[in-house]
Amino acid sequence: MKHHTIKIKSPIDCTTQDYQVWDKSYARESQKFSVVRLIKTLGSDFSQEQIIKKHDIACNLHKNKKLA
Repeated sequence: MKHHTIKIKSPIDCTTQDYQVWDKSYARESQKFSVVRLIKTLGSDFSQEQIIKKHDIACNLHKNKKLA
């Protein structure tokens, strides 16, 4: 994913307007990509566990998008 970066030197930087604009732009662009792709499940299937579901949603696993 090609997206401009912003330098953060402290958590206070995340309250600036520049950061807020960047964050919204990043969130919008990142929806076009997946971060993971499931290749194979070995052993027990934990896909219905709440934390695994949250992970898969956050990484856009089931949207089958281009990998970032």
